[in-house]
Amino acid sequence: PRCIKSQLQSLLLMYDSNLGGVLISLEDGVSLLPMDSGGNGSGGNGNRGERNTLTGGRIVDDLPYIHYRFQVKGLVFCPAVGMKLKGQVIECTPTYITLTIHHILSTKISTEKLHQQGFVYNSMTLEWTRERDEAGTANNGDE
Repeated sequence: PRCIKSQLQSLLLMYDSNLGGVLISLEDGVSLLPMDSGGNGSGGNGNRGERNTLTGGRIVDDLPYIHYRFQVKGLVFCPAVGMKLKGQVIECTPTYITLTIHHILSTKISTEKLHQQGFVYNSMTLEWTRERDEAGTANNGDE
């Protein structure tokens, strides 16, 4: 469990596609789960009717890794497209805006995305603002 915990800690505050987001925190304690036998050439005992309830790892085919089943509690940040996130702007340039979310995660919004939402960069004030419509009012929407 110590090696598993160490491997998981290396994923903290990094995006991981297997998790589908950013691992923000881990609780102490990793529980190893029993491996099922399967009998498919993956290290099982070949008896399809039996269940192997031993806890440990399994070597799969010729892969150089030992596979474990385990359980751990943690918090994963995984926003969905269209969700509104609240953050603090920490950098504003002509090519992107950088902001922090929850005082932990750094996010960049590209020029392309800003233009798609109707923003333009003002090189005099060094900030992004919404374009004004023909009536002279800002198109604020609800962002």
